[in-house]
This record gives sequence, structure tokens and C-alpha cells, in this order.
Amino acid sequence: MVYIVVKVFYPTHQNEVVSARNIEMTAKFPPDNSIAEPVIPLAARATKEGIEAMGINLVKEGKFDEALIRTGRAMVMFNDIEGFEYSLEVWLTLPEIQAVGNE
Repeated sequence: MVYIVVKVFYPTHQNEVVSARNIEMTAKFPPDNSIAEPVIPLAARATKEGIEAMGINLVKEGKFDEALIRTGRAMVMFNDIEGFEYSLEVWLTLPEIQAVGNE
């Protein structure tokens, strides 16, 4: 299994817009534990530069493509918010790291 880590950044003055869009996004893409299990559904912090937030999901076996596509489609919903940036990162769990080392 792998983790999909979503990191976001946006200016503090966009907080209401991002929060409202997050409600829309969650309604359109509700959590689906058959695809990925939230390890950290949402963690956020305020900095001098704005708001930083992240979520981490552990992808179920055989569901990587579906999870990554679903996550990407969810994040596209924020593209029109000025100053909103995000990244999608794939992190390996220990079994995958060991498997790569044994090839």
C-alpha cells in the first residue's frame, strides 16, 4: 500500500472561500474507505505567508489509480481560487520500499 499526501497552501484572506469549496468538494467526493483510509484527514496551520494544510490517505491494495484520479479530480475544484496551490505526493510504505530494494 502507499500513502497519498495532499498539501495545500492559500492566503488567509481566502479562508472562507476555501472552506466553502471544501464543503462542496466533500459532498461530491465523500470519503470512501474502500479506496483509501484517512490517516490524517486534515491538519492545518497558520503562518505569516498564509494557511498550510495537509491530508494523508493510506491507499487500499489495488486501488492506487482510482485513489490518485479521485484525489486529483477533487483538488481541481479549487483551481479557480486565487493564491490556492496544492501538491499530490505518493509515499511508499515499508513493504514497497523493501520490494523495490529486492528487484
